[in-house]
Amino acid sequence: MTRRLNPAAAARVFLTIGIVGIFLVVADVLLIFFDPSRLAPYFTAVCGICLIVAGFVGHRAVRNTGSAG
Repeated sequence: MTRRLNPAAAARVFLTIGIVGIFLVVADVLLIFFDPSRLAPYFTAVCGICLIVAGFVGHRAVRNTGSAG
């Protein structure tokens, strides 16, 4: 069975997802800068951007839901 997290813990999880996405994008930009001929950093940079967006949207949704309830 699943357990529902309290809003503070869920917000922390989404914040962590966003921070991991930021680190991933920064690392990929450095890899692209040093060796632009490789294709893998371009794809993982897109994944990192998706993680940043998901973390931001989830953090905002949990924060808005937590304050209303």
